[in-house]
Amino acid sequence: MSSQQSRDYTDESYSNGQNSSEADPFPADNYYNLLNVPYDATRAQITRAYRQAMFRAHPDRALPERRAAAEDIAKLLNIAYSTLTDPRKREIYDRSIRVEALQGEIMNRYIGGFGDYGLGGSKMPTAEAPRRTMTEAERRDRARSDRSAMISVFSAFVVIALWGIGLLLLFALASLIATALF
Repeated sequence: MSSQQSRDYTDESYSNGQNSSEADPFPADNYYNLLNVPYDATRAQITRAYRQAMFRAHPDRALPERRAAAEDIAKLLNIAYSTLTDPRKREIYDRSIRVEALQGEIMNRYIGGFGDYGLGGSKMPTAEAPRRTMTEAERRDRARSDRSAMISVFSAFVVIALWGIGLLLLFALASLIATALF
């Protein structure tokens, strides 16, 4: 993390861990990467990683000339911890970084050229976006919607096929009548 990124999040932007309305609530750096935890980390894993990171980056342990940077890093760690341990904030954050990854992918593909993941490149950035495990109710709802979509596609196929067969029969009947009359 650069010192410029850590300077962008000062006391004016975050007072008592809460973000102001003008400030960007989520820094450019990923909170999961900041705490070095996987996207599906449990609260205990996040707490353990936060404590380890704070032990390494605590301002009281830093040299005097690096204390300001250590304070900025500690603030970011506190914000990351409070966001990832609150289920509501974490869901909002996960959605925001997933959207940012998708927007970055679109911008790179259409504005910045073909990028690394074009023809034969590496995996797409959205593949690295965080995904939480689905609850049982969400799995049932998804299965129900998948079945409904499959039935809709199958019904449309049957209707189009029957319409095509009806047209073929109509043309065959018309040609039979035409040959019988002439």
